[in-house]
Amino acid sequence: MTRLLNLFVLLAPWVALLGGAALLTLATLHLASVRLLPRIDPDQRSSALSALVLGVALMGLGATFLVTDGATGYSDVYLAWLALATLSGVLAAVAGR
Repeated sequence: MTRLLNLFVLLAPWVALLGGAALLTLATLHLASVRLLPRIDPDQRSSALSALVLGVALMGLGATFLVTDGATGYSDVYLAWLALATLSGVLAAVAGR
């Protein structure tokens, strides 16, 4: 179990960083009308903006863990990134109405 946990701690921040970068790139391309997100109309800017904010939050979570090397004492920074991810969810919910 320890090896599995160590693998998760090693891979999770990189997955968050790369996944957030992918979301950020795709949402930016949608907002610039270069490449549209699947099943989202070009007029729905708030859905793409929600994906953009979520990408930034994921990148922030991954980068914070990598920069601090997983040290304790940075709970306020992580909570700020999670609040940004929550804002993304609220924005997506409002866009769906």
